[in-house]
Amino acid sequence: MDETTERIDDLLEGEKEFGNQTFTWNGADYLCVPSQIRTIISPEIGALHVDRSLTMTVRSNQFSNGILPKGLEFIQFKGKRWTILEADSDTFDVSVRLICIEDNRGAHA
Repeated sequence: MDETTERIDDLLEGEKEFGNQTFTWNGADYLCVPSQIRTIISPEIGALHVDRSLTMTVRSNQFSNGILPKGLEFIQFKGKRWTILEADSDTFDVSVRLICIEDNRGAHA
């Protein structure tokens, strides 16, 4: 088995392990492997500033037209809207890692 096939199989297994979670981008749903949701709390004068970030990996072969998500576009995941900050392809062009921030950015606690 070559490296690309092995990587695709690993992602397919990860999608299944995480319950076939999906996100929506440009009106279509895509399977993903979410790996981290972080809450970042920063002190500000008179309040706390709260940001939430999301990291996920997506198989590139799901995008049949070859157009991949890119920075400053939006996705929906678990009922929330997220802004893509970074979209990085792996060295084999098998997957894209999306780093996003929740769209209600700048909320105060």
